[in-house]
Amino acid sequence: MDKMIVRDHLGKRRRNITIDMEKVYRMIDSGMTVRQVAQSLGVSTDTLYRRHREYQKQAKYLNDDLPDLPT
Repeated sequence: MDKMIVRDHLGKRRRNITIDMEKVYRMIDSGMTVRQVAQSLGVSTDTLYRRHREYQKQAKYLNDDLPDLPT
């Protein structure tokens, strides 16, 4: 999930970007802003937000087959 091919407007390949979202979350928990995290990783804030949505979607998908916890 973390490794994806990013394409520009002309359909040419750019670089593969691997982002460790757990590391991103730790950086934010330590007090960094999303902008600071993005700058330190060399990506845009849009990329971080997109990867966050993708990560959350996959986490939800992976956990859908688990039974609900008893209440």
